[in-house]
Amino acid sequence: MPTFAPMNCRKHLTPFLLALCTVGLISSSLSAQTVIDLHRGGAVVRAKQRSDYDVVNRSPQQLRQDSLQYIDCLTRAYNHLYTDSLCQARQCFQEALKLRPEAPANYIIHRELGKIYLAEEKFSESTEEFNIVLRQYPNDFEARRHRAVCALRLNHPQQAIDDCAALSSHALDTTSVIDILFLQAEAHRQLRQYPNVDADLTKILSMNPRNESAQLLLAINLERLGQPQEALNRLNLFLESRPDNIEALVSRAEMHLRQHHAILAKEDADEAIRLSPQEPSFYILRAKIYDEIGETYLAEQDRRKAIQLSENP
Repeated sequence: MPTFAPMNCRKHLTPFLLALCTVGLISSSLSAQTVIDLHRGGAVVRAKQRSDYDVVNRSPQQLRQDSLQYIDCLTRAYNHLYTDSLCQARQCFQEALKLRPEAPANYIIHRELGKIYLAEEKFSESTEEFNIVLRQYPNDFEARRHRAVCALRLNHPQQAIDDCAALSSHALDTTSVIDILFLQAEAHRQLRQYPNVDADLTKILSMNPRNESAQLLLAINLERLGQPQEALNRLNLFLESRPDNIEALVSRAEMHLRQHHAILAKEDADEAIRLSPQEPSFYILRAKIYDEIGETYLAEQDRRKAIQLSENP
């Protein structure tokens, strides 16, 4: 999940909010869903109407009130993010955009909305928000990086590759370069460009030889390159020093199963389940292994267990 700024009180938000608002003051909270009409004879509180969002016909007093409510929406949005209340945060950000649709720094709100949708696994909506940011600021690194992630989740690998190429034009530290290479490797995998996957992962290891994820993915990719025995040899070597690495155990079990070594596959699946007994996918994997060796009753038991765990996580 994307990391949001830990802002949990109004005084921490003041510098950010002032930058977003043309009216440079903060007052007490006003509800974003109501309007206080001030006129001779007293104030009247009423629900907002469509015309209340029409900036062209707004009086200076109404614009000032919108600015105050805009600040209040942003304050509440970031407070909700601090407590991981993503739905409430999204609603507050969207209300802020309605209040001041032309605010110069609204791209920050769109970026935050994109991150919220990404955390909610709403990848199309997330992409749209990042598109808005990038149309205004093409060099926004964070928005482009998150859009590449969305593209991979939506199975749009070429878009991810294009975004990675744009990201690579920035002056980056080693950690960021490695992050981009992992994204690029996944895009090349989706395109079945396995030599390119090998090249991406090899670059990562040239910068960080101890990167376990790159070592594991490189071993798995050898099978795709037509070297199944060498892939198994690499996984065996990897697991010798990391016997509790669940990803490697599952990868080797799947590889053994593809090569019809069902007994060896079951040993790895059993160990993965022992290490993580609440993971439904491991029972599905073992059920496939039982099917391979003709143990249909045990296969059905594992499938029922996987369903039970999925329904009651």
